[in-house]
Amino acid sequence: MANAIKRLIHPIVPTTGSIAYTVPQGKYTVVKSIVITNSNSPDLTYYLKIGGTFIAVNRTLKGKNTLIIDDLFIPLLPSETITVQASNSGCVMYISGVEKDYIESEYPYTTINAVTSTSPVNLPSRTTDVMIKSIIIHNLSTNVVPEVTVYIPWSFINQMKLNTKDTLIIPNLNVLLPSNHNLTYYATNNVYFTVILERVVQ
Repeated sequence: MANAIKRLIHPIVPTTGSIAYTVPQGKYTVVKSIVITNSNSPDLTYYLKIGGTFIAVNRTLKGKNTLIIDDLFIPLLPSETITVQASNSGCVMYISGVEKDYIESEYPYTTINAVTSTSPVNLPSRTTDVMIKSIIIHNLSTNVVPEVTVYIPWSFINQMKLNTKDTLIIPNLNVLLPSNHNLTYYATNNVYFTVILERVVQ
């Protein structure tokens, strides 16, 4: 079956945590864009988790403002979900993506979700080259994280500060990581770290 471009979420976001989308059986989904609008004057906070990847937790959106996150690449396996919540009924969220047929032996992506340590952590060892498709780093805490560092394997993000509730999204990175190189990450406080890899077929 041909790829199906879909609006995955297009409701008013509920004020209690809710699963707004579930990947159908026999399919996988790639999330491509997010649009979040606060249709009211007061500020609101919202929560968005895509599969195991935190995008926002109690993030503030000013009244009458719209946030657009495009050019994304977040794959989801069958039965994985998108969970949303907002502090009031003025939050409208549109998430678009592509649904594709899922064949396990042909599925090329690996999503690694982890909590950083103060000591360097490497990706699991592998025997094949991969493309780094996306990196997403979320500070879930109420404290500023003074330093977040990522090497691939040389300096890529070097001691970057991540403010309270902030998320760093690096979409469509498309950096080749040969099998004899590794990606290493660490931070001075715990943050949520997601890296999306695509297997390279020579």
